[in-house]
Amino acid sequence: MAKLAVGKLKRSLFWVRTHKLVSLILAIILVVVGFFVYQKVALELNKRAFANARTAIDTVYADIVKEVGQPDNSKSTNECSRSHVAIGDGPLSCSVNTSFIYDVSNRSEADQLMNDAQKVVKKHTNIFKSVPAPPSSIDITPAISDVNNSEVNYYSVAGMFCTIKYVYDTPRESDLVLQNSRDKIPYFVAITCSADARNIFYPLVN
Repeated sequence: MAKLAVGKLKRSLFWVRTHKLVSLILAIILVVVGFFVYQKVALELNKRAFANARTAIDTVYADIVKEVGQPDNSKSTNECSRSHVAIGDGPLSCSVNTSFIYDVSNRSEADQLMNDAQKVVKKHTNIFKSVPAPPSSIDITPAISDVNNSEVNYYSVAGMFCTIKYVYDTPRESDLVLQNSRDKIPYFVAITCSADARNIFYPLVN
């Protein structure tokens, strides 16, 4: 049996040596086909990651609404963008986001709302996996201030980098406004996942 296998191998090598051009062409075809298969698989996995992140955000948001309460206003967006470069198109990235805003009476009520929302998120550690803040994350709160109106938690969701940001009474950091309780204080929450994208999966924005 071993001799037979060795004989077949020798014949194969002999064929390759005597058909170098054909062997080279076949090798090139295999490389090209392998490249396109890899690109297609990578594209599908990339697209699926964004879809899974969207599902994860929707799941957590639904549970926050159920256990914490219905927000005054909310919106969900899926979009892509390119970074600005001097010549040509910059790198493409996409993001999925759900933002919502509550009305609160004071800081204490806002802190309780955030704690309740964080408890809901912790119930989903299988999809929202807590990660350390990135090295580029810098606290710009003045040293003389003892009040920080925002907090950001960092997660890995479907292999993507995600954040949940909680903002108290800082309209410039919110893309929503209170609709039904304008005499109250706004408390804004944004759940966002973003990553480099291999295709324009969602509407392209500047």
